[in-house]
This record gives sequence, C-alpha cells and structure tokens, in this order.
Amino acid sequence: MSSQKRAAAYKVSKARALLLTDESPDGPAFTDQQVVSKTGMILRTIERLRKRFHEVGPLEALEPIARTHVSRKPALDDDQEARLVQIACREPPPGWARWTLKLLAGKLVDEFAKQLVDHHPDCLPARPGSITKEDYEDVRRGSVTAFMRSAPLEGWREV
Repeated sequence: MSSQKRAAAYKVSKARALLLTDESPDGPAFTDQQVVSKTGMILRTIERLRKRFHEVGPLEALEPIARTHVSRKPALDDDQEARLVQIACREPPPGWARWTLKLLAGKLVDEFAKQLVDHHPDCLPARPGSITKEDYEDVRRGSVTAFMRSAPLEGWREV
C-alpha cells in the first residue's frame, strides 16, 4: 500500500488503526480505547479488525469481507427475468422513444382494483296505473385488488 500513491480511505483507516495497536518494541502499543479516540472508529470495529489481522494476516485484514449471503430475495425469478429482457429488447410502445421502468412493470404485472357491489333487488311496488320505477342503488361489499401477469403474444395470462 505504501508503494502506491493512492489507496482507498477504508484501507488507510484500517491500516492506521493496526499500526496504532502495534505491540512491537518500536510500535506505539495503544489500547483499543486510545485507538478509538485517535481514529474515530467504533470499539467493536477495532476488536474485529485485530481478530481478522490474527486470522488472515495484515494485507487480507485490510480488504472488505466478501458477503456469502444475499440480503434479500430477488424480485424476479428466472422466468420473469427472461420475460423482462425479452420485452426490453423489443421496440417501445408507440409514442415512446425507449422503455421506462414504469412501462416494463406495466407489461409484467397489470394491477387493477375493483369494487365489489351487489345490486339492491328490493324495489317498492308501483301504484296501480303508474309506470314501474326501478331503483339503481347498489350495496357496496368491499373492494379487491387483483394482479395479472400476461403475455398476449405467447398466449398466456395468470391472475
């Protein structure tokens, strides 16, 4: 790292913290609390850095630890991702110069909300000799949101 003119800031701060904890005869041999006050790092970070230094060596301790897990599951499965690429490689819809995320999402998933209504069947009987009158009042039974994926060119749809 010293032969290079530049280094990443996280590497420099980790190297500085390790040098401050150096317990050799020429080293400063600061305690972890002193290193925290000199570097502004958190005590737990210094402890993990020292442990990593003893486990993997000085150069590897400066590198970030590779993540072995995915923090969240992918938004699309393989089939959906292939479908998205297939759509994105086509010409955009008329009136659009290119595909936008909103257009692509609209092609993948159509969402619509519908009110659930029931026709009110009970009407008052008309008086004899007058015209029959019908009541158009509906009874609201709630609402539902339905999601639909479709591929009209491939001939399938899923609700």
